[in-house]
Amino acid sequence: MAIVTRHADVREVLSRDSEFTVGHYASKMDRLLGRIILGLQNTPEYEHHISVLRLALPRTDMPMIKMFLDEILDEIVATACSAGELDVVADVCDRVPVRLSAKYFGVPGPDETTLLEWSRALFRELFYDVRNDPGIARPAARASVEMKQYVNQLLATRRKEFGKTKRDDVLERLLHLQADGRIAITDEWICTYLMGLIVGMVPLTSKATALAVDVILDRPTFLAAASAAARENNGRLWRYTSEAMRLAPQAPGQFRLAEGDWVIGSGRGRRYVIPTGTKVLVATQAAMFDPGVFRHPSKIRTDRPESQYLHFGYGLHSCYGRYISHQAQIPAIMRALLSRQNLRRASGQSGCLKWRGPFPTSLRVKFDP
Repeated sequence: MAIVTRHADVREVLSRDSEFTVGHYASKMDRLLGRIILGLQNTPEYEHHISVLRLALPRTDMPMIKMFLDEILDEIVATACSAGELDVVADVCDRVPVRLSAKYFGVPGPDETTLLEWSRALFRELFYDVRNDPGIARPAARASVEMKQYVNQLLATRRKEFGKTKRDDVLERLLHLQADGRIAITDEWICTYLMGLIVGMVPLTSKATALAVDVILDRPTFLAAASAAARENNGRLWRYTSEAMRLAPQAPGQFRLAEGDWVIGSGRGRRYVIPTGTKVLVATQAAMFDPGVFRHPSKIRTDRPESQYLHFGYGLHSCYGRYISHQAQIPAIMRALLSRQNLRRASGQSGCLKWRGPFPTSLRVKFDP
C-alpha cells in the first residue's frame, strides 16, 4: 500500500483517474448495488449514467430541496423545543437524510430505521471494509437483497400509479425518462441508482454533520461564533462548518488502485514511483492539514479558500450529491441546531458522542426552550 498525504499529491492522484482507478471498489459495488458511477471509469458508459442523473437530479432543484429540508427540520425541532433537549444523531442527523430520501428521491423505505440500517450496512462494506471482514460483509449482503426487493416492489407500485398521480420526485422523473424511450434505462438501472443515491447520502450526511457538531461543542469561542452565524442565517455558517468537517472528517481518505507503474510529485521537486497493482490510500484528511496549503492547520480559520477543502473528494469521482450536501442539507441541519439558544452538551456520558462501528449513534444536547 502507498499512502499519499500532501495536498498537491492527493489532488494529482485523484485527477489521474485513468491511472489511479476505482478498481478497489468496483467489484463490491457491482455485487451489492450494480454498476454505478463510483465504480466506473471515464467511459461512454460513465457519461451515459452521469447524463441521466443530471436530468433526474438537476441543480435547479435546490429551492425545492431547501423547502423540503425546512419542513423536515421544523417538524423535528418543534417536537424538541418544549423539552429543551434532543439527540443530535438519533433525532436529527439520522432522520433528516432519511426523510429527504422520501420526499426528494421518492423512496421512504419500509420505515425510517430500516432504510438507515440498510444504508449503513452497505456503506460500511463498500467504503470502510478494507480487510474484507465477513462480519461486515454478511450484513451488507443481506441489506443488498432486502433493499433491492423493497425498491423493486416500490418501482412496480409506482409504475401502476404512473400518470394517474401528480408527483415530482427522482423516481417519477426516471419513470418518465424510461417511458419516453429516447434514453435507455432499465428497471435494474433505476433500482441500482435509487439504492446508490440513498447509500451515498444517508450515512455520510449523518456522520459528517454529527462530527461537525461535536467539534464545535468542544470549543466555546467557536460555538458562539457559529451560533451567531446560524441565527443570522448567512454564508459564514458554512465556513465554520467546513472547518469543523476538516478537523473531524467522516473518513481519512479514499482508495485508488495503480493501473501501471506511475510517478507522482515529479513536478514539485519530488519523485515517488507507485508500482502497478499498488493500493493507494489518498489521505484527504492529512491533505487538509498540509501546512503548505492550510496555514496553521490546527487552528480554526474562516478565511480559507473553498477550493482547498477535500470534504467531497476531487476529480472525476468527487461526490455526485455534493451540491445537495454543501448547499442545502448540512447547512440546514447545522443552522437548525446551532441557532438554539445556549446550546450545550447534556451532562454525563449522554453528552458524549457514542458510536456503533464507524457510525455515530447518539449525542444529547440541551438548550433553552
